[in-house]
Amino acid sequence: MVHRADSILVGLVGREHFERHLTLEHCHWHDPTASHWRATGLYFEAVPYWGIVYRFRVPGKPFIDQIVQVNLTPGGRLHPLHDRLDIAACAENPRECEFPFDEAAAVHIARNGGLEEGLKPWRTGFTYNPEYGFIWTVANTLVVKEDGCSSEGRTYLIDANSGEIVARHMWTSICCYGLNSLPGGLSRPVHNHLAVLHHPPDA
Repeated sequence: MVHRADSILVGLVGREHFERHLTLEHCHWHDPTASHWRATGLYFEAVPYWGIVYRFRVPGKPFIDQIVQVNLTPGGRLHPLHDRLDIAACAENPRECEFPFDEAAAVHIARNGGLEEGLKPWRTGFTYNPEYGFIWTVANTLVVKEDGCSSEGRTYLIDANSGEIVARHMWTSICCYGLNSLPGGLSRPVHNHLAVLHHPPDA
């Protein structure tokens, strides 16, 4: 199965990128008939599969450290429900894997593009997006709710290869409160991060 996964990735990124930048991490078997799968309510995934996990890193670009998983059925085909590969088609379009923009450049682009300073330091991230390819995310915080945890802000998605701002989203982080038990029957309030909701892109 590893050889089959290798060949799929070589066809997608090209042999040079595969040999220089992708390393095999581990393999695992998913069996939807097993009791632990049934207990999670995922028994509808009737096709068992191998998950072959790679790590994508590029020397000189420490911000690139991505997990790429190839999910194969026992017959060696991509799993029909888990066929997404979180890596660009470098073989077809080499410019999608050049990564000329680092974190500082992404922050500069976001600032020039009008991202508000907000109430807290900006958060950045580098990831693969199935619609836009490899992107930088730069997010601010515009509102902090009275609970001190729930908040709202804006995120810019920046193409990591062209430097273009490809999307602007509003986000909302919702926290919930509960009680943690302490020794002696006492309790204390705690807050737990519940969800981050991304609104439709700005017009």
